[in-house]
Amino acid sequence: MRSHFLNKSPAKIPHKTIICATLQFLIGTTLIVTGCLLLTGYMKHVGTSRAIAVLIVGILVFVPGCYHLVIIYRTCRGCQDYSYSDLPDCED
Repeated sequence: MRSHFLNKSPAKIPHKTIICATLQFLIGTTLIVTGCLLLTGYMKHVGTSRAIAVLIVGILVFVPGCYHLVIIYRTCRGCQDYSYSDLPDCED
């Protein structure tokens, strides 16, 4: 008698979630770089408070995007403790 675990179908890949995580990562990275360039004066000087605000928003967008991309990467690599069910559902 075969075990029902052997008949398990592979997990459905959440394409929209992967796109959202990638966009969060890229937008966060862009905002962090922009905030750093504003703070150092390489870009048009807009004031320290605005540069810090851009930097903080960049960090707040970057961190979850990076976290979700790590989960996606580890799931693709087949690590046992990671699965697509650990990600938020963006498939609506």
